[in-house]
Amino acid sequence: MTIVIPRGAVLARARGMSNPPARSPPPDVVALQPLAVIDHSVVVDDAFLRSVDGEIGGSSRVGVEELERILERAGGAHRTRAGGSAANTARALATGFRVSCALLGAVGGDDWGAVFAREMRDAGVSVDHLTTKPGLSFTGRCACLVDAETGQRTMRASLQDAVRLTPEEVRPGSFVGVKWAIVNGYAFYGEGLADAAVDAAATAKCKARSTVFSHWSPYDPVRVVNAVP
Repeated sequence: MTIVIPRGAVLARARGMSNPPARSPPPDVVALQPLAVIDHSVVVDDAFLRSVDGEIGGSSRVGVEELERILERAGGAHRTRAGGSAANTARALATGFRVSCALLGAVGGDDWGAVFAREMRDAGVSVDHLTTKPGLSFTGRCACLVDAETGQRTMRASLQDAVRLTPEEVRPGSFVGVKWAIVNGYAFYGEGLADAAVDAAATAKCKARSTVFSHWSPYDPVRVVNAVP
């Protein structure tokens, strides 16, 4: 058998050259994920919900030790997956409507950060703009307690030590060629982050959509925004 190698390939090899990898087209949608969150969802009864400190149906902060205790007390199998408003929206658009999506955000350098990135990648969402913070860094986690009768969620989140995206890390380059940028209500927790995202999207001529008052955002961030004079 005679194998013919194209002359151009021989020249390129001789000169130490190689064909550059093909560039992926920009996604249609970039969703801002201020911090990555791993959701641990478990179905519980009303008695259990009443035994947990804080408002039923609301979202409040707990330490990681308390989060672990809640999950241990709940017992049974709980579902663990990448969560957060932006991640859920991007995943739904990618899997349900075949819309090309990417996340712009940050994860910790821990195992949960790797789980978050892998799950989003497996769902068809690009994580090219998802930054892994160096050093000893942590990814947010949330216990999502689902009422067995009503389906209402009560959330206890451990976010105190979670890494966050900063306004300085939001650049127009992440939005070049993108049709829509999604900025959810959680962006308003980080001072200047929502403004930085909208400004960067505008510079790249990308339309920005805020979901702060939509059903995707729990009412706790909405309360914070409404409290601003």
